[in-house]
Formats: sequence, C-alpha cells, structure tokens
Amino acid sequence: MTATTARQHPSFEAVAAACRRHPAQAAALFQTFADLTHSQGWRDLRVLELAGTDLCVLKGKAKAQNGAIEEKIVLPMVLTTPTHMQTLQGVFAALPSREESILVSIADSDSTTVYYKLGNGIVKPKEVPD
Repeated sequence: MTATTARQHPSFEAVAAACRRHPAQAAALFQTFADLTHSQGWRDLRVLELAGTDLCVLKGKAKAQNGAIEEKIVLPMVLTTPTHMQTLQGVFAALPSREESILVSIADSDSTTVYYKLGNGIVKPKEVPD
C-alpha cells in the first residue's frame, strides 16, 4: 500500500497524528492498526507514545483462544528496521504498566504482517513435546 493510498483509507485518521510524529514507524503502524482492527477483530485499539523513545505501540483488546478478552500491546516495526536489545529493553521500560510480554508486528511493503511474542528479559521456553 502506498503512502497516498494509506492516507485515503478510512482507518488512517485514527493513527495519522502518530504516523506524523513517528515517520520511521508510520507504515508498520498503519498496516498493523488496519490488520488488527479489520482482520483480527481487536477492539478499543489506541496508540501509546513511549516516553524517552522515538517509538509508539498499539494497545487494544483481543479475544483469546479460550474466548476471554485480553488487553495486549503491539510494537509495530517495518521489516527493514534494525533492532537492538537496548531498544527492546527501552520499550518495556517505557510502557505505562509492567508487562511480561508484548507482541511485535513486523510489516513488509507487500502488506505481509507477522506477529512475534517478545518476553521481558530471559524467559524459559516451553517444553517441546516428543
């Protein structure tokens, strides 16, 4: 999706101000917002600015596999964005509440968006069944 097409999308207005303040994150921010809202069925999605960083995250309510509603946080990133451990630690430190994990969305220019769970600190992996 081109920048012009994105600006014409009905959902763009909800993230337009954040896209202007975070141009390096803008494409992933809009793409993730649109995917979570229209494809994944998230509700009450909003942008949170992270103090002390040049990043923002999305926070919203998602339906868990057991049917419960969970509040989740997503860090939108463009595929080509270099990532450093200090940056990710800074994201956790800047969140308004202590989170054990967040989701990272990685968006590509062809509109592919994948999500990864990112733990705060070292997290023991789940046992792999034989």
